[in-house]
Amino acid sequence: MRLHHLLETAAIPVPALVADREIRAVSGDSRRLPPAALFVGVPGAHVDGGDYWAASLAVGAAVAVIGPRAARKHPPGPADPVVVVEDPAACLGRLASAFWGHPSRHLQLIGVTGTNGKTTTTHWIEHLSTALGTPTALLGTLENRWPGTVMTASHTTAPADMVHGHLAQAVADGVQRAAMEVSSHALAQQRAAGLAFAGAVFTNLSQDHLDFHGDMESYFQAKARLFAADMLHGQAVINCEDHHGRRLHRELGSKAWGCRLLDPRQRDQGPPLDRNGELVMCD
Repeated sequence: MRLHHLLETAAIPVPALVADREIRAVSGDSRRLPPAALFVGVPGAHVDGGDYWAASLAVGAAVAVIGPRAARKHPPGPADPVVVVEDPAACLGRLASAFWGHPSRHLQLIGVTGTNGKTTTTHWIEHLSTALGTPTALLGTLENRWPGTVMTASHTTAPADMVHGHLAQAVADGVQRAAMEVSSHALAQQRAAGLAFAGAVFTNLSQDHLDFHGDMESYFQAKARLFAADMLHGQAVINCEDHHGRRLHRELGSKAWGCRLLDPRQRDQGPPLDRNGELVMCD
């Protein structure tokens, strides 16, 4: 793909010097760059990937996309193929999606978020979907897999460039649905940027990860990001046993289905679905 086509999809200015270069990869890791890659330097909690723009060009990157802080710390020269953007993390996801042909649009991607239950829920989705005859991928904590492929997972939610690459490979292998764990860290760090979710599940929210998020409201807002209109294009399923889930259900309105487990003796609350001895109420 030509560089100018790729950058234009993310509304990024195109350096005239290298506009017609062929791009063979999009990566946020300067340590593993193939030749002719587009490198996106993503700021982290302790290290700013943008600080390595010169190193990326030295090993053959076609262009580097960095943030303002890295540009101030290591100013690029007028002849350097470097583009400065406000949010490199969001750009990485959008650029990777475009490079791989927007793979999340070519299958039914279901994201699952919550403090607990992400792994269990994604495995249930994969198992039931496969039992119904639909080739299904699983992306999450334990591994990334689909028919014919199994890969060890390094994160609950991989970096954005890797996620889009995995989905592209899965689509090429005939996968029609994918169940993906989406952590609050990933949502806050834009690792889900560029993904189009057909469905999303909220399991619960309990006091955890406050060393990263700071407080429960910030933690909730990070989780709620999965259900924003630019990311979720279908329905949400919300656990309304959880009070944060009830809040999210109210905020989403008709876009969300609420559900809760019932004691079998509580038969006066509406017609439940009886499955394998468990009663499930769907609002």
